[in-house]
Amino acid sequence: MKLSLNIGSREFSFGIGKSASTIAWQRGDDVSEGGATMQNGYQQSVWVYSCVSALAEQIAQIPFRFSRVDAAPAKARTGKWRKRALGEDMVESGPVVDLFARPHPQLTRFQFWELAVSWLQLRGELFCVPVEDGRNVTRLIILSPDQFREEVRANVLLGWHYTGFSNAPLDTQVFLPEELVADRLANPYNFWRGMSPLDVARLAAQTDYASAQFQKGLMLNNADTGVIVHTDQQASEEQQKSIMAALLARKRKAGTADRPLFLFGGAKVEKPTLSATDMQFLENRKFNRQEICAVFKVPQEVLGFTEDANRSVGESARLNFIENRVAPLCERLEAAFEPLIKRLDPGLYGWFDLESLPIMQSARRARYTSAQAAFSMGVPVDDCSEIFDLGLPNDLPHAGKSFLPFSLQEVGAVAPEPTTPPPAEPQQNILDRADSLIRALAAPQSAIANRQSALPHVCAANPEFEASIAGSIKAKTGVLKKFFFEQRGRVLAALAQEVPQKAQGRSLGDIFDKAKEDAALIGKMKARLIADLQFGGAQLFKEIGLGDFNLKPTAATAFLSLREPKLKDINATTQDKIIAAVSEGLNAGEGYNEVADRVKAIYNLSDARAGVIALTETNTAVNAGRYGAMADAGVQRKGWQTSNLENTRQSHLENQTLSQTNNGILLDAQWPNGCLFPGDPEGDPGETINCRCFGYAVIGKSATPPTRLLRYEEFIATKEAKG
Repeated sequence: MKLSLNIGSREFSFGIGKSASTIAWQRGDDVSEGGATMQNGYQQSVWVYSCVSALAEQIAQIPFRFSRVDAAPAKARTGKWRKRALGEDMVESGPVVDLFARPHPQLTRFQFWELAVSWLQLRGELFCVPVEDGRNVTRLIILSPDQFREEVRANVLLGWHYTGFSNAPLDTQVFLPEELVADRLANPYNFWRGMSPLDVARLAAQTDYASAQFQKGLMLNNADTGVIVHTDQQASEEQQKSIMAALLARKRKAGTADRPLFLFGGAKVEKPTLSATDMQFLENRKFNRQEICAVFKVPQEVLGFTEDANRSVGESARLNFIENRVAPLCERLEAAFEPLIKRLDPGLYGWFDLESLPIMQSARRARYTSAQAAFSMGVPVDDCSEIFDLGLPNDLPHAGKSFLPFSLQEVGAVAPEPTTPPPAEPQQNILDRADSLIRALAAPQSAIANRQSALPHVCAANPEFEASIAGSIKAKTGVLKKFFFEQRGRVLAALAQEVPQKAQGRSLGDIFDKAKEDAALIGKMKARLIADLQFGGAQLFKEIGLGDFNLKPTAATAFLSLREPKLKDINATTQDKIIAAVSEGLNAGEGYNEVADRVKAIYNLSDARAGVIALTETNTAVNAGRYGAMADAGVQRKGWQTSNLENTRQSHLENQTLSQTNNGILLDAQWPNGCLFPGDPEGDPGETINCRCFGYAVIGKSATPPTRLLRYEEFIATKEAKG
């Protein structure tokens, strides 16, 4: 049979097929499978009902919340399942919230989700129709998938035909695909329709139902399997009726005592016994239960069967049920209803608050306990949050910092020795100067004033440029802190092997594997420096009104070749200090603990050192990217911009004055301080360490620096959006 409907200018044709039982009846075949025929697994199999209702009730009790995210959409989802993200505002009132709080006048929120999950498990499909009253959606109706037929033409789904009956919540009509919420379980045999788990569990459910019917008949008959009557002669019809009446009168119903029975005519009664196979129906029901639970992925402990599990195993099974069964099903429902929610309010996200469940809160408390142990070992709190999935914000004041287990003293907060650092020698590398700077900043102000001429200058930050590169500096600082912390562990582990061998005169060079440490540090910094080059170029291109900036591979390679020796100097300085400290300790007859304390003292300044290195490397790479972008864009002249504060380097102020009075200088010319651009890797360290100046393109007849620079976060967001 074929039904054709016209909607506007489109015609939909739907074929109404015949069931297998109808076809068998038309052929004259027997359509009955016997007295234990199962017609509806959900109504007739206790295990099917238990599994489906356990899933439906579990999800229905989880709060369905709404939130609004102003940042990039990618930040709205974190972790294994949906949870609140940074910059996300909870929405607790409004038309969409009210709609899902009461989806239908005859359906509560609990009943709505319970019905949705039940159909998804029974038929492998979910159909939800939003009903509009004018321009607003006022009701959500869950309809039976059995009443939907797909219309596919030219390999395209044109619509869904719904057949409504007299007592159905909707009349017969045709829906376009975008007019309803349709979700389905994977079906490799039919692209348009879902495959029901009940189809796979049908055999186990039928076997269990037959076993239950057998048990019912046995119990109703007082566990009597019936009798067989033998006679020497053929009994007449009257004799047969008389014997049958006597047998029926002997046992009328279950719970009735057996009555005496008198047979005549040489009749004998034999009582058959239950076979071993018949006695196995209880065990068979257990196997059927296990198969059905496996199909629906519901642990038996959730259904209340704990004969094979203790309390610990039961709790573990329930937690596994939430994390690996309920959570993915919640994600499926969130994805299915997301287009509808976006249509009602484009800025809203709907999600199941799994973290509100008591068992998830208990699991989180256990994770916090484990994280606390890791934190007491010196693991930074943000790393603990990531490892144990604590969901802590990333902007905590103590994020990226390690703490000693006693008195919670921050690593690096121990006051440095108040010794006056010697004047910098020409051969002194970048990190020696950085360490001098750190010690100077920790000393009293009077001491700083007395030694001002002997220390590398700290340029005051240009506020706009500092804000633009702050995100990159923070990221690299965290990476360097973690690198120094891991390096400290490797050095102490090697030290434990070296100190016992001091009597054999072994070399101390094995304590610090410089080649391995160099490779590790360069590997962590390489991608970030290239990103800074691209970021600087994108900044400059945006300022002069050009499109996307593409970093040349040759430029990236050339820059990295200049920075690798500087990065290796970081480990060279650390290695020299460690070997000197260990040698001094061994010569003084100290044991492992004393020597290890000397090594730990070297790393006490690693956090501050990481900040200095991150700032210098970021400034160098970003300004190098800006300079390269000027060259690519054909810019003729360049300018130099400082913060104009009192502690800005005098030479940098002179460069800025030259920019303003002379309309900048030629792009290929060096500034009077010997730098090609701020942070020039080939410039003197005294002119580049802690410099926060930036170079800009001079366009026209006046050198005017930009007032608004592209932020690093904006650059990363744009890059991720473009893939």
